[in-house]
Amino acid sequence: LHWQDMPAEDVEDVRLSVDFGVKELGTHTRLKMSGSIKCSPRKCFELLRDWERRAEWDDGFKRYRDRKDIGEDAELVEAVFAAGEAECDVQLLRGWKEHKSTGTFVIASRSVQVDDKPGSTRQRGEILPTGYIVSEAAGSGGSASDLIFIGQFDHATFELARQTVLGSFAKLRDLAETGHCRRADDSCKPGP
Repeated sequence: LHWQDMPAEDVEDVRLSVDFGVKELGTHTRLKMSGSIKCSPRKCFELLRDWERRAEWDDGFKRYRDRKDIGEDAELVEAVFAAGEAECDVQLLRGWKEHKSTGTFVIASRSVQVDDKPGSTRQRGEILPTGYIVSEAAGSGGSASDLIFIGQFDHATFELARQTVLGSFAKLRDLAETGHCRRADDSCKPGP
């Protein structure tokens, strides 16, 4: 991998890195985003895992229809995502782990193939391997988290994915820190 820094316009205190690999249609580009959030790692982890609240911060997520637990630390979720106006059905396998000795949380997900047909107005979508690492920010005493997002995206849709990841991080940070979003162009609802 050859990570290159790139600008993170409109979002403060965020670092973006990209590994373009081979720049051809159908190839994958890896994106890494890191930033800090002023809330405990557990609160950040719980917000990332909460399907009921995901639409409040994830610009690409629309809704989920079904969720099945697979053991204590994994689930299979039928969800609807959108890129622009086009919605797609995704069967998402998601697992998580808490490393108690370090206070670090990891969430990893990837779509899986199913034989069911998508909804009549949608197509079957794919989410390549993505994940989050949440850890205690150094010197915070547990009151702040460092969040790293790593994802793979099709090279042809990378720019849209980059914008979505940045917008989603800004909303997640606002939601975690204040219970609501402060950005004027958001769709966040007030938190509890």
